[in-house]
Amino acid sequence: QRILTDLVKPRVNTFLKACGLELNESKTLTVPIKKGLDFLGYNFRIYPYRKRQTKFIGLTKPTKSGVKRLLSKCKEVIKTSKSAGEIVFK
Repeated sequence: QRILTDLVKPRVNTFLKACGLELNESKTLTVPIKKGLDFLGYNFRIYPYRKRQTKFIGLTKPTKSGVKRLLSKCKEVIKTSKSAGEIVFK
């Protein structure tokens, strides 16, 4: 936690300031990567994996809510598009 506040956050702030941006402290959440985090419909997490030298593998998976959103949008497009609906239901 101390490494994050002393080393990482100042470097991120410096990078963002060069782009004309800033880090919003009230919205910034720090979580252990082993617990994972959900961001823009995806879950980022490190899982144990014995076959690698590091014993961990980083995976990005779509969240369940993200998959449901995508499927509902696909259903809506199919229902509203007559030609696509004819292809699917024949």
